[in-house]
Amino acid sequence: MNPNTLQNALLVATLDAQPWDSLDSVPDERRYLAALDGTQPLSVEEKRQLWLSPAARVRFFNARALRLAEVAVAWKRQGLQNTGQRLAADGGNTDIARVRTADFTLTLQRDDTDPAKPEWIMILKLEGELRQSLENGGFAVTVIDSGGLEWFHGTPDQDGTVSTVWSHLKSPLDRLRDHSITVKPC
Repeated sequence: MNPNTLQNALLVATLDAQPWDSLDSVPDERRYLAALDGTQPLSVEEKRQLWLSPAARVRFFNARALRLAEVAVAWKRQGLQNTGQRLAADGGNTDIARVRTADFTLTLQRDDTDPAKPEWIMILKLEGELRQSLENGGFAVTVIDSGGLEWFHGTPDQDGTVSTVWSHLKSPLDRLRDHSITVKPC
């Protein structure tokens, strides 16, 4: 078993075993919203409380869910293009493919370093307002296709880039032939 899996299981078991405390004893969602916005970072004591208090985590995750919903509504209101599909003109290349909108580019490149086991490298580059909307909250993005398959998720770096390797059995080119791609905050 992967050591990270064991560590995660231990952490989950530890957190699940904590006794429930009162919501009255922890900051409300407004405090956590200010921390998520970066206007009032959490103190050392507040960070400690998040580790030790199930009620604090409930409030924090409620605030985070609210902020994610606000980001999604803002994307829609601003008309940001968070859904795109591979263009037909791009369809002839079997080693590289792109999905481009005004607000993101997803590039897929085949890596044949090991010919017995080729991989697909995926690079998501967020642009403009889409990128800026995620910077303050420290949010990640998830990339899913219109068939419901999550391609990957990750936190954009300072350049608005997330990169990873394809981890599914079916080729990403086959998925792109049949599905559009959507980038969502998470």
